[in-house]
Amino acid sequence: MEDTPLPVDEAPLDQVHAFGVQTDELVEYEPHLPPSEATGRDLFSAVAIAFVIQFFLGVVIGVFSALQNGRHSGSQNLAYMAYLMPVTLVTTFAVSYYYVCAKYQKPFFDGFAIRRLTMSHVLRYVAIGFGLAFAAMLSLGIAYAISPKSLEGKSLVVRTMQNPQTAVLWMIFALCAPLVEELFYRGFAFPVLERRFNTRAALWIVAAWFAGMHLPQIAGDWPSVIGITFLSITVTWLRARTESLTPSILVHFVYNTALVLLSLIARGHTSTEAGEEQLTQVLHLMYRG
Repeated sequence: MEDTPLPVDEAPLDQVHAFGVQTDELVEYEPHLPPSEATGRDLFSAVAIAFVIQFFLGVVIGVFSALQNGRHSGSQNLAYMAYLMPVTLVTTFAVSYYYVCAKYQKPFFDGFAIRRLTMSHVLRYVAIGFGLAFAAMLSLGIAYAISPKSLEGKSLVVRTMQNPQTAVLWMIFALCAPLVEELFYRGFAFPVLERRFNTRAALWIVAAWFAGMHLPQIAGDWPSVIGITFLSITVTWLRARTESLTPSILVHFVYNTALVLLSLIARGHTSTEAGEEQLTQVLHLMYRG
């Protein structure tokens, strides 16, 4: 008699790799987990609390950076953005964790529906992430070929990432942001809106919300608009399709990682003015994710 594969939770340790990745494709996804118990009121409260905290700390950081950099407005803005990054990540993670897990006494992975994936599915989602990054770079190349002047990198984000003192911070932020953003948008907001409306409505609301939060930073930069829109729709659809947050986190992380690597490659091979302009747009796309 052939050996019957054990379920994921009963599989011996030698069949399970780090991060819950199973080497043998025994199951596609784990059994359906109890949904998050967070309510619409919880979501509204979380957004309000995060906004108040970030606004207050933003004012404090703004005053501090102004005093530290004196009248140098450029240095002041760069310092302000660099200090504000961890504040945004920490507050967003804190309110998400409290209203999804702590308030209802749910384990972290159950509350956010983070589940194990088989190795074949990990490779699939890695490929999707790289595909989205490639599509973003392709749209950038087409835009630059059509109208180089339309992509002049003059935004605060681009200047921040070109500055040696803050570029590393922005790259770290780009690699850390996917987890926190996915926990909030697809792990917290999506289940709440899905119960309030339906799956399709929740998908489009969350996808538009996520993309819309980036629009003030990318207004006029249509390649970045296209990139963030496709990323938002894809990861939200994956959350709805799989009933798991793991694919969304993996795709989002791979997308940002690919753009970080491309930015480093571009930086190492940049020697012309046109190359510098292309580099700034790579960095621009990287942050938008």
